[in-house]
Formats: sequence, structure tokens, C-alpha cells
Amino acid sequence: MSRLSVHATALSLMLASTSALAHAELQTSSPAADATVQTAPSEVAIEFTEGVEPKFSAIEVHDSQGMHIDNGDTHAAFDNTKRLAVSLKTAPARHL
Repeated sequence: MSRLSVHATALSLMLASTSALAHAELQTSSPAADATVQTAPSEVAIEFTEGVEPKFSAIEVHDSQGMHIDNGDTHAAFDNTKRLAVSLKTAPARHL
């Protein structure tokens, strides 16, 4: 079994209006944060409470030893601006 630690960081995600600031909040992630999985997934996806701008957002995924294992290619889903994903590096057989 693998242990995957998901850390999502929305960088500088602020939507300004004339009267208030709005912030998208993390709603769900797949796999779930701190999930134990049988095999390493090919990507980690997170969904927010409202649409986000990918160029101001990033997802970082680290294994249980703190090694950075994502490819740095955070992107929005084509049909859902609330969902961001990042692909993961192919992991050798080890504890994530």
C-alpha cells in the first residue's frame, strides 16, 4: 500500500469586486488528503467551491519522505473550472 500526502496550494487566488473579496475553498480531492492507496495514481485532482484561475494556482504532491512527486503541470478540467489536477511522476516501487 502507498501513502499519499496531498497538499494543495491556491496561490494568490483572490477575486476582487468593488465591495468584497471572494476566496475559493478546497471542497474535495482525489485521492482524498492523506489517503492510503493500493497503487500510485497518475494524477491528483482537487475541486474548489467556485471556479479558479489555473495560472494563479498550483498543486504540490509530496510522498511520505517529503519528496516532490508531481510534474508541476497544474491544469483546470476542460469542462469544470472548479476542478484542478496535476499529473504525478512515475514512482518506483516504494512507500509513497
